[in-house]
Amino acid sequence: MDKCVRQVTIYYHGEKMDRVKLFIEKFAYPYMEKRMGNQIRGMLNELKKYESFTPQQLTALRKKKLEYLLTECIHSVPAYEPYKHLEEEIKNNPAAALKQFPVLTKDNFREGFYSYLNKGANAVALVENFTRGTTGEPVKFFMDRHMVGYYEAARWRGLSWWGITPGSRSVMIWGNPSDYEKYGSKTYRRREKLLKNRIMIPDIALKAEEMESHLRDIREFSPEYVYGYASALHLFSRLMLEQNLSLGLQLKAVVSTAEILHDHEREDIEKAFGCPVVNEYGARDGGIIAYQCREGSMHISAENVVLEVVDPVSLETLPKGEIGALLVTDLNNYVMPRLRYRIGDRAALSEKFCPCGMGLPVLEKLEGREA
Repeated sequence: MDKCVRQVTIYYHGEKMDRVKLFIEKFAYPYMEKRMGNQIRGMLNELKKYESFTPQQLTALRKKKLEYLLTECIHSVPAYEPYKHLEEEIKNNPAAALKQFPVLTKDNFREGFYSYLNKGANAVALVENFTRGTTGEPVKFFMDRHMVGYYEAARWRGLSWWGITPGSRSVMIWGNPSDYEKYGSKTYRRREKLLKNRIMIPDIALKAEEMESHLRDIREFSPEYVYGYASALHLFSRLMLEQNLSLGLQLKAVVSTAEILHDHEREDIEKAFGCPVVNEYGARDGGIIAYQCREGSMHISAENVVLEVVDPVSLETLPKGEIGALLVTDLNNYVMPRLRYRIGDRAALSEKFCPCGMGLPVLEKLEGREA
């Protein structure tokens, strides 16, 4: 374990806090805002405000954002310029206008890649990214700081429901080779500890004979939460249970991401770690789509995305409660918009309201990849 950043516990406003967490939240974030234009904290505060909105207020907000996005698309994105005839309908009823745009598959997107790039995009500011590609060829796409900011803000908004903040110490149990290859660099590990207050355990290192060493490392780092791929977290938990090992720390949560979290996996992870398991549903090419609250509901990031569930063959919209192919429209993606993007998952929307009191709509079911 890299010892370059020492964890020192202090008390700040009566709360147990380490120096790295204090540095991140009181110095690093303000510095990034002033020098680099980072707006994550402002976006987070914005999303927190929307939690108390009524469904009617959220609908009005989403209507305004969707109108802006669609107008930008028909005027500045070559792939969507043929739909300029919808301009009047976009102004009057953007939700209805959206349904007149074609469903976008990953293959369609790859084939017409540059036609989805906004003509006004600043090439210098573009960030190249890729999907993981576990079920096929990875999808390349471009992002900008605006998109990344809202993706991160939505994550921290969901984590805040569990008492977790941007500086909270975490251990990542991770399954993405491109990420843990970088983690092999000592400089990278130092930066991760100092600027993100986290360490990583790659899933390729999860072997029965190494579990006691991994647990010692986690105890020494003393995280507030563990974050990882569902399959990696489950493997870690199974190895703990099989050897009758315990963590010996009280975590705020174990957060599962990147893959569908199945009920049996949740049960094993909860049993092994002795804390709540929180489901984060997102995608590299879709952002944070939904987050689990303390009542167990998966709240949709409604200020950031428009979700549709359609019949996988006819592409007709399905009633709420019925499972179908999930389409995602990112309301903050102006640089490379993907309208009605078929992300590859099966899901159902819900008509129910959560007893937690937030007005954010709920994702009723999430059943994994399309066949």
